[in-house]
Amino acid sequence: MKRNKAKKHQSCALKLDMTKAYDRVEWPYLRAIMLKLGFTTRWVDIVMNLVSSVNFSVLFNGKKLEEFKPSRGIRQGDPLSPYLFLLAAEGLSCLLQSKSESSNLSGIQVAATAPPVNHLLFADDSLLFFKANGMGAMEVNQVLDIYCQASGQRINYAKSSIFFSKGVPENIRNEINGVLHVPNETLNEKYLGMPSDIGSSKNGAFKYLKDRLWSRIQGWIEKSLSTAGKEVLVKAVAQAVPVYSMSCFKLPRGLCEHLNMLIRKFWWGSKEGHRKPHWVSWKDMTQPKGMGGLGFKDFELFNLAMLARQAWRLLQNPDSLSARILRSVYHPGSTILEASLGSHPSQIWRAIIEGRDILQQGLIKRIGNGQNTSIWTENWLPRDEMLRPYGCMTENLPQFVSVIIDPTTATWNIQRVREAFLPMDVKVITSIPLCTRNITDLWSWHFEKNGQFSVRSAYNMLVSTRNRREAWLNGNASSSTNTAEQNEWKTLWKTQVPGKIRMFLWRLSKHSLPTEDVRTHRHMSNFVACGLCGAPDSWRHSLLECTTSRCTWALVEEEIGHLLVRNSEPKAKQWLFTQMEALSHAHFVKLAVTLWAIWSARRKSIHEGIFQSPQSIFSFTTRFIGELESIKEGKPAGISRTGGRGNLQRRTRPRAPPANHAKLHVDAAVRPGRGGSAAVVCRDAEGNYLGSTALVVQGVDDPMILEAIACREALCAAEDLLLQSFVVTSDAKQVVRDIAEGSHGKHGAIVHEIKARSTTFSCSFIFESRYSNVEAHRLARYALNLAPGRHV
Repeated sequence: MKRNKAKKHQSCALKLDMTKAYDRVEWPYLRAIMLKLGFTTRWVDIVMNLVSSVNFSVLFNGKKLEEFKPSRGIRQGDPLSPYLFLLAAEGLSCLLQSKSESSNLSGIQVAATAPPVNHLLFADDSLLFFKANGMGAMEVNQVLDIYCQASGQRINYAKSSIFFSKGVPENIRNEINGVLHVPNETLNEKYLGMPSDIGSSKNGAFKYLKDRLWSRIQGWIEKSLSTAGKEVLVKAVAQAVPVYSMSCFKLPRGLCEHLNMLIRKFWWGSKEGHRKPHWVSWKDMTQPKGMGGLGFKDFELFNLAMLARQAWRLLQNPDSLSARILRSVYHPGSTILEASLGSHPSQIWRAIIEGRDILQQGLIKRIGNGQNTSIWTENWLPRDEMLRPYGCMTENLPQFVSVIIDPTTATWNIQRVREAFLPMDVKVITSIPLCTRNITDLWSWHFEKNGQFSVRSAYNMLVSTRNRREAWLNGNASSSTNTAEQNEWKTLWKTQVPGKIRMFLWRLSKHSLPTEDVRTHRHMSNFVACGLCGAPDSWRHSLLECTTSRCTWALVEEEIGHLLVRNSEPKAKQWLFTQMEALSHAHFVKLAVTLWAIWSARRKSIHEGIFQSPQSIFSFTTRFIGELESIKEGKPAGISRTGGRGNLQRRTRPRAPPANHAKLHVDAAVRPGRGGSAAVVCRDAEGNYLGSTALVVQGVDDPMILEAIACREALCAAEDLLLQSFVVTSDAKQVVRDIAEGSHGKHGAIVHEIKARSTTFSCSFIFESRYSNVEAHRLARYALNLAPGRHV
């Protein structure tokens, strides 16, 4: 609207402010709207009973007055109220839609091929768009009068505002203002909590984020919080402040660093106006917990991950209103993946392009027919390293995946694959399952099992990329955390002790406890001697070898004491992980609590002059562990992993299918490194045997993929047996759920094929435990010894 100078496209935007929007909703109107939208009378009666059952009372001079019942309005703070108000606002939306055929209320178009938009609604925030003339203003006024009379809403014109496109004459502006009685000729600085107009200074536009975060942090009393409490506040409150803005705009790097600095300042604290030492680097703290960090978010990387989600939505929902508008302006005739920045891009489009570039790093094609997947320019190989082929073996290069698929057998053309690709690529290619029908290739997110994009996995990808880049610049081969170490970190964070003790263990593993050797290394002290015994200080001396520590450990169980003596590992992380692996969970809890208690007693002795004997430390740890065990005993017992769940499955009986329905039991078996098999056993409603089939697949050894192939094989068996109504039962709960909801995972193309083929049957897919599926399980295991192919 700012840039549009054409007379025939002159328009204006009206921002409405509703007076007491929730409190003025008329109950008969709300009931009529719900019935008109198709909700059943019974359901509407229940909802209206919830709305109308409220009673209010007023405190006057400290005295509670008589209760009274309201006759309209929906309650503020009720989790149901926002949804009810959306239903109420649907009335205004329908009125505007009915008037959209009018030339004055047809809305505005940002481009010739863009869909017209005449209103945007978000709860009680409303923006109306119409032609800049007196007739358009009168039609808007008429619509608003009808809506207000029906719903009980009232518009506060004094707080409402209007914005005119460039070039609207002054006399037309005065005429429209005279009809609508709106005095403000500018939009508010913010809409839905974000800047309406960024302007030339992005730092100035988003300064409110710094102010809001600082005001939150200032209100917290740092000294009264444990490190675990601080962690909760940082993650749940502080780091959530800029998330909404980050999902739409690319924040300046300096602003992100300032927000990071505020979090660091709060975490480490200050004393008498001076900041306390930062014992662990911010880079390490922003690593995921499984990679040795605290799981804090680096705002710059998190911003990029949030923007990548917007690009994913545009890719997956190309027919949404926002996708159609952006496509008509910036990339007509192409997809979001092919779009360029273009000339005069908006801040939102710039942000989406940044997110698109991040998204492309983890996008991967799930192969259907292979016709839309370029072998050399698109990701399609599901592995941890490079998602494209490493190289080629021939000069006559195939360009699309469909070229290396045998269309008659719907299998890979092994000879052509081996001729064209390196051996390391051949193994991955032949492990990709193929569809037996013409299913279009689909995009998937490589870093989630279900193939759906998530901000968490995108952030982890960006952190890993940053680590590899910095390692390469520093001349290191790799700084990535291997799978074994990731499991050890996860086990450490799952230790059943209070959060402050887990935080102590993390700091110990990061070699960041303020022992004298660490302080000397940071130029904070000139002495390396222990403050209690005078020996050279280190983490090992403080916690294991100092006189008080040795005497305390002498009181604990021999199993723990022997391990402490035998393990002379100088690095704290490796020492801790070794103890965690060697000890049972109960003994490791005792070890962790004792280490923490020794450290706490040591700090009190050095800094406060309060000395605790080894006996008192041991007595404290014994009481503390006893309290932990009593807390655990007070929790309701769940189903145990070893006995309870298995017994529950054994007690589950097979469910009979509906009348006149057959039942097809399916299962899969795996031979790692070689392939797998899928089996189907079919019986009628009375349990009579109808037939069975087994499919042996070479190269595919992923259990989830094979379970999906087994469900597809059930449809093939149903076709062979001329069945129309049947139930397919599988012991793979995730596959059954994916068939119902759709999936973009490794078996995504197979799931799409199953959903497409099942429309020709009256069938359903249900989960049953393996103990109800023994025949198919045994047949699948037996089929592993058969030749590749289908066996009936």
